[in-house]
Amino acid sequence: MNETYKQLMILPEGELTPGQKDFLAVHNEMLMAGRKAADCLIIMAKDMKKMRDEELYKEAGFATFKEYVEDALEIKERQAYNWISVLDLPPEKLQIHAGMGVTKLALIASASPSVQEEVLSDEDVESATVKQLRDRIKELEDADKEKTSQLDIFIEEKNRNKIELDKAKREKADVENSHKRLADNLRHVEDALDAAKKAQQDAEKLVAEKNERIKELEDSLSAAAAPAEPQTVEVEVEKIVDNPETIKELDAAREELRQLKENSANAKKTAEALAMFKANLITMNDSLDKCLEAIDHIEESDVDLAEKCTQKLWAFRDVINNVLEG
Repeated sequence: MNETYKQLMILPEGELTPGQKDFLAVHNEMLMAGRKAADCLIIMAKDMKKMRDEELYKEAGFATFKEYVEDALEIKERQAYNWISVLDLPPEKLQIHAGMGVTKLALIASASPSVQEEVLSDEDVESATVKQLRDRIKELEDADKEKTSQLDIFIEEKNRNKIELDKAKREKADVENSHKRLADNLRHVEDALDAAKKAQQDAEKLVAEKNERIKELEDSLSAAAAPAEPQTVEVEVEKIVDNPETIKELDAAREELRQLKENSANAKKTAEALAMFKANLITMNDSLDKCLEAIDHIEESDVDLAEKCTQKLWAFRDVINNVLEG
């Protein structure tokens, strides 16, 4: 700011020259007129709005607001709405810049609040022409549109990522549940395998015990049929006939042995089948992990293809579930 002007504004009146006093008188009068003009502009805008909103013009016989402003105020309706529109500016900004005139203020008021704020913050806003203001407003609004567009893209990308993340979480939960079910099934198979092995061992033990009993019975019959001391034929026959229960027990033991051997063979087959099932179940589980790992790699370059692979994997899982449930 001009240093002489600043000094004039603070010097006592007695130290001023006649010319300086004249300058200050005219200057202050203009400032006061400007303030009055600003106050009048705001009053005019508020009164214009009240006249329209409350339809006071009808009291004077005017049918419409347009008829009132054009006949009574002798201005175009568009100009009247320019006056009203300046009230859209922040009151404190309107008070400061009221001296710019209705046309410029209405132009600024037509912009968005953020653009209004930026335009009115420019140091040369009051000296700018209407065209300069219009160009500046367009420049700022275009920049805002670009920011909004970028923000929309960001929000859209964020929403898409959230959808993909939620989907990934669901798929992960499905995989974890599948792994849990496989792990539970594997534990059940291991328990069943242990039980089958124990059943096989028990069956083999019973077979051994029954073989021992049969041998005892055969030895007993052999001893009865061939005594240590010579006997008559009648005595030998009598001894054999005297042991019918032993013969029956031997026959029953042999039949039970046959059944035990059959059960032992079945238990062995069951244990072998369970061992095979366990091995294949573990292989299937490992294959599922490898399939999921492969899908992760595919997804890095081709999301659609990864989705198709995932669908194929789940379809295979559903087939297995249907077979098991059927």
